[in-house]
Amino acid sequence: MEKLISFVITIFFLQAICFGQEAEYPNRIVSLSPAITEILYELDLGERVVGVTDYCDFPDEVKDKSRIGGYLDTNYEAIILLKPDLVIVPVVYSEEIKGVFDKAGIEYMMINTFTVDGIIKTIEKIGQRCGVNDRAEEVIARIRNEMDRLKELSLDQTL
Repeated sequence: MEKLISFVITIFFLQAICFGQEAEYPNRIVSLSPAITEILYELDLGERVVGVTDYCDFPDEVKDKSRIGGYLDTNYEAIILLKPDLVIVPVVYSEEIKGVFDKAGIEYMMINTFTVDGIIKTIEKIGQRCGVNDRAEEVIARIRNEMDRLKELSLDQTL
């Protein structure tokens, strides 16, 4: 009988973990590069973006977002005042940024968009963290298909 009760409690506990709680996805995102901003919009996350760099100008909707400076003049105070759930940062930023966000209790994600592989990993990482895995997979498939098409076109022209 005790085993049955333990089993039932375990099942209820697992159901609560698996079905009773929704994952917490960030609703207020700050992007610290134009490439990140474009990825966020491509993943249909534009409504969650609350801050971008002074150099983010695509798509047009980004022009209405709060500005936080640029790489050399990042306004950390402006970022903190936006109360982001997540700040997405290119790996080129100094270690200083980690200390600022850690101290402020702001989650950040360091990403690399300097190679095609880095872009694909960034799309996967953002898709997972923001709960848009399906959309991320679609975008990645489109990128890979286009790369394959270009490789084939290049091979055709060399023959």
